[in-house]
Amino acid sequence: ACLTGGLMDVLIAKCQGVSTPVLVNWAAVSGLIITVSFFKVLPGCRLFSSDIVKISLGDWLILIGLAVSGLIAFTSMTVALKLISPNLVSSLRTLELVLAYGVQALMTGESPDICSCFGGGLILSGVLVLTFQDKISELFLVVHVSPYNGFYQTIPAQYGYQRIGD
Repeated sequence: ACLTGGLMDVLIAKCQGVSTPVLVNWAAVSGLIITVSFFKVLPGCRLFSSDIVKISLGDWLILIGLAVSGLIAFTSMTVALKLISPNLVSSLRTLELVLAYGVQALMTGESPDICSCFGGGLILSGVLVLTFQDKISELFLVVHVSPYNGFYQTIPAQYGYQRIGD
């Protein structure tokens, strides 16, 4: 899943000339093909059988809600991949886990345990570090001042010490 997800992120970012609805439509059709091809393997699957009429209204609403929210999420991700780097988009996608705990706590009334909260904090801090990595690296930038032909120039050292030739 990680390999195909990363590949998908990079390929979508490379498809600058392709419109977002076309990319989302391909993803939806691919998902439908995968669902149809695996429905016989899944135990208790009633979507493509005569038991489809036994699915309750509440379950249908949940299924439709999942489908709509999935399409909205994929559309948002596709637009984001066209605007910013795939690395940042994939790191922001990890916030999905943290938000899922928040939604779970709101819907069920059960708050997550301390270990889950700590993990969510680590995920959030990692995403923030990735988001502001350029600003953070500027804070720790080593700068050398060297005379060169009577003028002083500032030379940023990116990896340790740099030797300045005469």
